[in-house]
Parts: sequence; C-alpha cells; structure tokens
Amino acid sequence: MTDASTAKLVLLALAETVGSRLRGAGVRAEVIAVGIKNYDLSYASHQMTLQNATNITKEIHQCACQLFDQLWDGTPIRHLGIHTSRIKDQVNMRQLDLFDTNDYEKLEKMDETIDQIRKRYGNDSVIRAAFFGGCIDHMSGGISREKRSVDYEKLKTE
Repeated sequence: MTDASTAKLVLLALAETVGSRLRGAGVRAEVIAVGIKNYDLSYASHQMTLQNATNITKEIHQCACQLFDQLWDGTPIRHLGIHTSRIKDQVNMRQLDLFDTNDYEKLEKMDETIDQIRKRYGNDSVIRAAFFGGCIDHMSGGISREKRSVDYEKLKTE
C-alpha cells in the first residue's frame, strides 16, 4: 500500500475482525496498537491506552487510524496489523466524559447484532458499504478467504 485511504480501509477490516473476536470471547481491550512493516521489512509500532476498555469496532478503528497517522511516514507498506492488550472481562462500566457525544450502548448493540447475523448466515451476510465492490475483503483480519472457507473437520491429517 502506498496511500493512507487504502491503509485505513485495511485497518477497518482488521478492526472488524479484532472487535468480533473480542466480543466472541466476552472481553474488552484497554490497549490498542498498530504495527507497520515497510517494503524493506523494517517494523514500527505505536500503542494507545484507552480511558475505557472496548470491543466496539468503530472505537477500535478510530484509535487505529489515529495511531497510523502518527506512525506512518509515507513509505510503502508491506504489512499492517492491529494488536490489543490489557484484556479485561466484559463489564458494562464506562467512565462518562462530559464532551463525548457517542452512544456507546447503541454501538455495542449494533456490533452484537451484526455478529449474530454473521454467525447465523455467514460472514458475507453483512458488509459495510466501504467494502462493497472494492478489492479489500471485509473481515480479512489476517486469515485469507481460502483458509476461512476450508472445513478442517473433513480433512484427514496423518
């Protein structure tokens, strides 16, 4: 990748996967990190500690984009990743901020509903408009589409 808009779209796909995995495990992450590997295999990362642990896709993506903007110097990107740490049990407690206008309860319910639909009807049943008709696969968090569709139960390993 050589442009920020494509990189941020990849970060959205990664944030969807990371958020889905966190919600599936019933946990939240307090630290979000972004790692960039350049064309020459040099690696750099940045991390941010959140005021409140989260598993909301939108919040993870916003943090990842902010970290990406601080970190990226315009060098062509070979690999991009989102990492989480300081995992907390899912407790519905959030420190209120006087100037924050986000409805976190609504965002959490929306993400949970999307997860339920995808679990029942498949990952491609709900796709964000940003991915429609594009070359980047939504939910591409480190696992290729070919590997996601393999039924390992039917494969014989000896």
